[in-house]
Amino acid sequence: MVFFVHGGAWRFGKRSQVNAKPAFLLANGFCFVSTDYRMLPQADVATQAGDVKKAYAYIRANIAQHGASPTASSAGAIRPAAI
Repeated sequence: MVFFVHGGAWRFGKRSQVNAKPAFLLANGFCFVSTDYRMLPQADVATQAGDVKKAYAYIRANIAQHGASPTASSAGAIRPAAI
């Protein structure tokens, strides 16, 4: 499972801005999951990290029903590093 968190300087972006990532990963046997989080100034960086942490916990708890392993995951960037 690849857990994708979009960039955007904490102020813009959305989970659908993934370009060709899902097609490439799916074609190579990966499950691809993309998430959103609340943006500045409505939410501070700690709140954004909490949003990502909640999304990741939900995905791990439910990903097996979609045929992916909840223990084989990948995450990058600042927000996932905060969890």
